[in-house]
Amino acid sequence: KHDMPQHTSKAHELVVLILLTLFCYTKGASSPYSDTLQNVAQHSDETAGFALPGHTPVYNRIGNMLHELDNEFVKFMRTIPRLWERTHEEVHEPVEWIHHGSLRRQEPSPTPTIPSLCSAPYGIPLRETIDPCGPVHKCYVFMLDCDGVPVDPSKTFLPAHNCKVMEVRCENSSANAHGPVLPLEGCDIHSLDCSANTSTVGNGTDWTTSDPISRCPVLKLHCNNELWDFTVFSNSSSCPNDEEHDIPCTNACVLVDEEVGGCVCSLDRMGYRCEQWRPYTCNFTLHSPVPSCQPDSHNLDSDPMCFVYSRSDEVRFSYTVNCAFTNTSQINASMANDNAFTYWARNGSTFAVSLAQQGVWDYRSQLRVYDLDRIGDKSGVQRQEMTDLQLVGQEPFHFDVKFSSYANRFFAGNRLYFEVGISKDTAFPGRVIQYDRRFIDFTDVHISHYIDTSLSSSEIGWIVASVVIGAMTVCLCGVSISRKISAYKAQLRVKKYE
Repeated sequence: KHDMPQHTSKAHELVVLILLTLFCYTKGASSPYSDTLQNVAQHSDETAGFALPGHTPVYNRIGNMLHELDNEFVKFMRTIPRLWERTHEEVHEPVEWIHHGSLRRQEPSPTPTIPSLCSAPYGIPLRETIDPCGPVHKCYVFMLDCDGVPVDPSKTFLPAHNCKVMEVRCENSSANAHGPVLPLEGCDIHSLDCSANTSTVGNGTDWTTSDPISRCPVLKLHCNNELWDFTVFSNSSSCPNDEEHDIPCTNACVLVDEEVGGCVCSLDRMGYRCEQWRPYTCNFTLHSPVPSCQPDSHNLDSDPMCFVYSRSDEVRFSYTVNCAFTNTSQINASMANDNAFTYWARNGSTFAVSLAQQGVWDYRSQLRVYDLDRIGDKSGVQRQEMTDLQLVGQEPFHFDVKFSSYANRFFAGNRLYFEVGISKDTAFPGRVIQYDRRFIDFTDVHISHYIDTSLSSSEIGWIVASVVIGAMTVCLCGVSISRKISAYKAQLRVKKYE
């Protein structure tokens, strides 16, 4: 997006040139622009020299102008893939952000280009050693510039003057390396391989071929007073100098270490930019006490009695956890770059927690005793921090449960129910915790003291009758009082008239 102004300006120039050309054609020969366009067209014909061998070039104004527009458009379109390859850095202003309840200040940091935009510190750019010429070292001229005019090498047959090779493309190259990067001013052709016969250029600027230039593999180019050899493989050092011109020879196909797109992630991250947590599942194994399950003697449809204690007992429950990734995509690349990341806890490639993740997520084991009448009650929860060895199952963790410390509401049917797992406070999508669930039964039966304060039907009937009678009495008293007041007022009016 940062190169979009250049992109837009080129597009505007191209559109203006097309509109100007169409306008002049509609005006005809009497147009004041026609002479100028004819001179431009003739100059274009003279410099481009497109014709078959042995034929005299025919100058056609419309055809050549359209050809100029075609070349300009091709040149413009070839710049589009490079817009994203240009290095651009943008410095962000300092921002305030919240991390674990503390206010910290983030210093400005440069934003890298898109291929390097990995979610640090969980990912690094994926790099490979690339031979820019490909495994067979067959490179071809892709862009020519003759006297400042772009020329299509696939349509060039006759001699061309003062032409520079601006770009080459190689067979079987990776998508990130089309070929060696030539100097901006271009290179002169030294020799090509056309129709299995080597074609050597006399002075380095003119050549004659029987095939289109684009079909002739490049053997050597003159670039910045050096002889660039395209036939030398990267593991070979044989590169003969140009003794005639006293120019040193350079291998044009030297191996390069480049970013090839995408990122290598730590084992606990995944995604093209390492933007996702790798999902995993954890299950828990109880080691002590060992359950001793007894069948239900009352033939009730319930869980068997496996742990029987007294209310006054205190029992230590010991567990180990086994966590494993459930999505292993990209994990081979992470293993191949194992030294690039530091891990806080790890069990090979099965499960790992990078040091960066350990600072974000909170790994705490949890035992929760449930009040079955109030499932949301968290007063029966115990939590403890897990060590790295406990998280990967190499050491057990323990919970000491004192049954007398729990209120009567946690006991239902003389049973206690609890679950052991990892705290949900830092859960994220994709993480699955398989909790260990247990019932505890007790030998000393506890009977709750319960007083039934509900009313019987007869008591309710007496209450309703009393309310009705009381309401009727109030109404009658009210009517009687109202009549006495009216009679008293009537007597007062009679006395007044007398």
